[in-house]
Amino acid sequence: MSDVVDLFDGSDVRVKLYADDIKIYLEITNDTDCATLQSFINKINVWSHIWQLKLANNKCQHSRIGLSRAIYPADYYVSDVKLPTVHNVRDLGVLIDSHLTFRDHINSILSRGHLRSMQIWRCFYVKMLVFYVKLLQHMSDRWLNIVVQYGPQ
Repeated sequence: MSDVVDLFDGSDVRVKLYADDIKIYLEITNDTDCATLQSFINKINVWSHIWQLKLANNKCQHSRIGLSRAIYPADYYVSDVKLPTVHNVRDLGVLIDSHLTFRDHINSILSRGHLRSMQIWRCFYVKMLVFYVKLLQHMSDRWLNIVVQYGPQ
């Protein structure tokens, strides 16, 4: 798969590979950049057909990352299938949103931490509850023994 990088030599399009995943990105400053990005998507598609590798179209997506509104909105296609535009992308375990706020990533970490702490608390709570029930049973048994042996006074 590393030879796919050769497709991008001499261009402004950047490519990142991880295992069997590929990410390409380009700073879009005009309509020509949109066409350039689409042409490289087409090159990856042709490369995959040459190497008899099927692209997982259901896993392909498009995300626009930036602080301003899209000046050059564009749709991108793989084999005549329009790529869905997503606002959140998980990349190597990090949730990246289209405005780079990382709010969703932080909330995800906090909710998982809260879940874990509640699970730990529940374990201690159940153990403490069992302890108190046994203590109350023991105390009531002792009290009953005293009442039975000495009678109510």
